[in-house]
Amino acid sequence: MLSRLPWAVLDAGNRSRCGRRTVTRLTALPLLLAAAQAHAGARETPGAVLYPEPAIALGLMLAVAAFVGGYLLARRHIKPAAEAVADPVPEDAAPAQSRPAAGRDPETDAHYRIISELTSDVVYAYDVAPDGRVTSKWQVGGIDGLAGQSGQSDAPLAWLTQIHPDDVPILESRDQRLRLGIPSTDEFRLLSADGRVRWLRVYSRPERDASGEVVRVVGAAKEITQDKRWEEALADSESKLQATSRTARVGYWEHFPDDNRTVCSPVLWRIWGLRPGRAGPTAKVFLDMIHPDDRARISAAYEDPVPNCRHEYRVLRPDGTVRYVFEDLSADFDEHGRARRLFGVTQDITERKRAEQALRDSELRYHAIVEDQTELIRRCTPDGLRTFVNEAYCQYYGVPRDKLIGHAVGSELSDADATQRMAIIRRIGPANPIEENLHRVVGRDGKVSWQHWTERAVFDDDGRVVEIQGVGRDVTATKEAEEMLAEAKDAAEQASAAKSRFLAAASHDLRQPLQALAMFVNVLSERDLDDKTKQLINRIRDCSDALERLLGSLLDISKLDAGLFVPQRREFNVGAVLERLCSEIRPLAEEKGLRLRMVPCALLVDSDPGLLDRLLRNLLTNAVRHTEKGKILVGCRRAGSSVRIEVWDTGVGIPEDQLGMIFEEFHQVGNPARDRREGLGLGLAIVQRLSNLLDHPVEVLSWEGRGSRFAVRLPLAGEHAPAEMTLPADEHADVAGAVVVGIDDEADIRDALGLLLTGWGYDAVVAGSAVEAIAKLEQERKRPDLVVADYRLKLGHTGADAILAIRHVWGGDVPGFLLTGDTGPDRLREAAASGFDVMHKPIQPEKLRLMVAESIARARHAAAAKARTRALEKDMERRA
Repeated sequence: MLSRLPWAVLDAGNRSRCGRRTVTRLTALPLLLAAAQAHAGARETPGAVLYPEPAIALGLMLAVAAFVGGYLLARRHIKPAAEAVADPVPEDAAPAQSRPAAGRDPETDAHYRIISELTSDVVYAYDVAPDGRVTSKWQVGGIDGLAGQSGQSDAPLAWLTQIHPDDVPILESRDQRLRLGIPSTDEFRLLSADGRVRWLRVYSRPERDASGEVVRVVGAAKEITQDKRWEEALADSESKLQATSRTARVGYWEHFPDDNRTVCSPVLWRIWGLRPGRAGPTAKVFLDMIHPDDRARISAAYEDPVPNCRHEYRVLRPDGTVRYVFEDLSADFDEHGRARRLFGVTQDITERKRAEQALRDSELRYHAIVEDQTELIRRCTPDGLRTFVNEAYCQYYGVPRDKLIGHAVGSELSDADATQRMAIIRRIGPANPIEENLHRVVGRDGKVSWQHWTERAVFDDDGRVVEIQGVGRDVTATKEAEEMLAEAKDAAEQASAAKSRFLAAASHDLRQPLQALAMFVNVLSERDLDDKTKQLINRIRDCSDALERLLGSLLDISKLDAGLFVPQRREFNVGAVLERLCSEIRPLAEEKGLRLRMVPCALLVDSDPGLLDRLLRNLLTNAVRHTEKGKILVGCRRAGSSVRIEVWDTGVGIPEDQLGMIFEEFHQVGNPARDRREGLGLGLAIVQRLSNLLDHPVEVLSWEGRGSRFAVRLPLAGEHAPAEMTLPADEHADVAGAVVVGIDDEADIRDALGLLLTGWGYDAVVAGSAVEAIAKLEQERKRPDLVVADYRLKLGHTGADAILAIRHVWGGDVPGFLLTGDTGPDRLREAAASGFDVMHKPIQPEKLRLMVAESIARARHAAAAKARTRALEKDMERRA
């Protein structure tokens, strides 16, 4: 604004003498200070709209007017003195108003500086040379923290070089306008030396010479950083207020009864369902939008307002919807007590009202549902005082509801049960929010029942337990049924144990004569008899073999149930096992006119080869037994990381309703007459037990009248398993003349055993007990080479005791093994725990012969090795 002052006036003031200058400045000073204070007050008022340039201009104009008045007054009163001390003026000097800006009197700049000290943070000026270069720069005042302070003559306008990079385009646009002679007002951000961002408002005015060229730029700058911060804070506050209002659905309104004028916030328009406008609806329109049931009440509140009045009402929107609102009403009153302004804060509470109604509906439904339940439902405080019980609860205990509500939990029970129930209630809390319990309850009337209760804690928003809800059920009938079931289970287990004991005893008693029969038949078959007698002996052998198979199957089941089979898993070629099985069973198939075919397989599996042999043997013999014509196919099918061994037949098939029973003991399909040639119904029972033991699932598919398919799934092994199975060769290396002691309390078995051993070339010594055997050996002066003893002897003795007794007499090197006809799991475990090898009756004579020979050979080999070791030790001692 300084550039707008007439240069002639300023020059005249500059040419005034000291007294005149003093009067002028003293006259202008109060007005300038008033203008500066007014401007400062406007700048410090938060939220005020700032227009500093008019304020500065007004101050400067007043200052100039005072300056001119003072000048004239001084000239009138002190003209002589002024002329006496006036500076001489050259005759050729140009008039002040036509003098170029570049040639201004230095005193003119001094006036600028004096005024700037009173009106602005910075006043600056610089000359512009014809080639555009800036010269003769000066600046009055400065901004803290910025370069270019007063007195820095080398670079007084250096602060212009600290423009924020984002505001450089504004500076370039300003320079273009100034070169065109256009004044410019701009706002910049400056980066101060301490890294802070400062805001400046800069006013620049170009001055022209007589030829119209811009020769000087005069400007003023104000720091407006605080103003900007206030503006930003105000905008942020207004934004947050509007956001809060929108989020909380809170509207504001003012109503002036005198002129029936209403001003509303945008949120209130939305609550009413109206399009926002500058002014709100009239009072009548507003009241017409209130629900008819609420209109009279709210109208009375507005006509006779009281301070801080609160109420709820409904608003009928133009679209027909209803909104619930809560309003906080306040009023300003005049000196006559009449309301001159109403101010309301209105909040949309429709959702809350709907939630409250939903809660009430839920409570009604809850009570309706709870009352219809047969369970006992009870709510109580954390201290155990009942707050609710349903009808079923009252009827169950026969106590009226008013005698239960407000009383302690368990008041209807005996003292002991009440104490127990209260202890449960006290355990419920944040650490134990749910607890289930089952206990026997005795009521006040002596009624005994079993109850199952679920106690659950109910928490408030702060996580505190406010209520405990319990749901109980009478489980007396269930408990009685469980007790009856447990009793029935115990009876069934006892019956099963009795059956097992019976089968074990029967098996033992059958095995003893069967073993003697097998031995006698073997002795007879080795004699020179006629053909008719040999045929009769063969028939006897067939019957003996069938009985032996039956007892063998029973023995396998007993051993499986007793857990005596411990899988010895290893990796092997399953094809070798299948080939050997097929070669053994093929003759049986060919006798029936069946063709047994095997698909070669070279897969390596992980299993117990001996137990897998038993499992597959039962499946193959079962297929041969139940197939009358056609063929049997055996092969492997790979399935991921496992292999499925499949046995297909073209037999009678299995009815669908019997597929779940074929693995039960003695169950047979298509053999109601129990023809023993069709099997005994134990093969698949053994298969099932072996499958569970080996973890090899068995699958069955069957088509009645067409055949069946059994599949066993087992895991594949690595690639390092042997390609073929190597089986030990049978060696019958009888040791002629070896003394073999046979101990059995059955006379028939003793006699048959003696005949067999003698026939095989052994020196047989048979006895009914260990004492008798020792006596015979001492009498005949013989040292035993082997002891073969029955496991269960008379007077509670065992074969293991007999072998140990003989060892005690003749040394600990006497070998021995046990024979047993027991199939009971306990007996089998005892025999296995004795440490001696066990053979189960009935035993085929060939297997017994091999066992005797191998036992003697192993013992003599061990004795020879021990003798060599002793000889070597003696030789070393002798050499030492």
